[in-house]
Amino acid sequence: MNVERVSSGLQDVRIVRPAGPAAHPAPLAIIDVLACQAPQLPDRLRAARAEFAASGAVVLSEVPIDQDDVLIGLSSWFGDVTRMGNGPPPGHLIRDLTWAPDAGATPMLELHTDSAYSPHPHAAIALGCAENSEGDWGNTELTAISDVVDLLSTKDIAALTSIPVRFAKMRSGRLEQQFDAPILSLTDSGATCRFNPEHLTHGVGQSAPLGEPIAEAIRQVGDLVNCAAIKVRTKLEPNDLLVIDNWRVLHGRTALGGRAARHLRRLKMMAWAV
Repeated sequence: MNVERVSSGLQDVRIVRPAGPAAHPAPLAIIDVLACQAPQLPDRLRAARAEFAASGAVVLSEVPIDQDDVLIGLSSWFGDVTRMGNGPPPGHLIRDLTWAPDAGATPMLELHTDSAYSPHPHAAIALGCAENSEGDWGNTELTAISDVVDLLSTKDIAALTSIPVRFAKMRSGRLEQQFDAPILSLTDSGATCRFNPEHLTHGVGQSAPLGEPIAEAIRQVGDLVNCAAIKVRTKLEPNDLLVIDNWRVLHGRTALGGRAARHLRRLKMMAWAV
């Protein structure tokens, strides 16, 4: 897969709101305000959404990451922005993910899809970069599930599409939510998946042992998502907004360390109601 960059043209745009805890404006209203200052924005968003539909991920650059309304408005082009599942209940429309050097090195985050334990996983994830670690620290990794399917055996595909497995979310040692579903789905529209090693590990602890066909297929997926020939590694730059199709693309990151802090701002989107 390739991750294309589309300039938002919003580097000099500011939204001024009254002081106080007023609710965020409606997403379309935000876009209208932005388009008044940056008339090229609607065309660029359409281009970004077309790239997102084609590849499963796109980067919008020159986004004022510090402006909550802008992040919500732009992300709403890819789904309904929701608090659900974005941090501990009741969740956040925007969750700040920060790391500082004095926290010490943090291990890599395995490639995964979000909310695999839910009957309705998030459709998309947006990651806005306020600042990022240096060098090879904190790089974003992406793998398209369609590329994984191309490398799987017919036997493994049959197991992954037909045998439900349990995904479980634990919080502070307690079961919060669980759901049984096949890992892989194949339709005329392409391949989608739910795959999260942590949620799978917790799910196995809540269910009967996995049979060998599905256990072997899961091992194959775990190996293939990290295959250098199909995995994309990219460094998010300040004012980048990466949008990922959570059904078609697994995401993770390299370890955190070094002397530079990392600050991402995450939004989660549900599929639009039809």
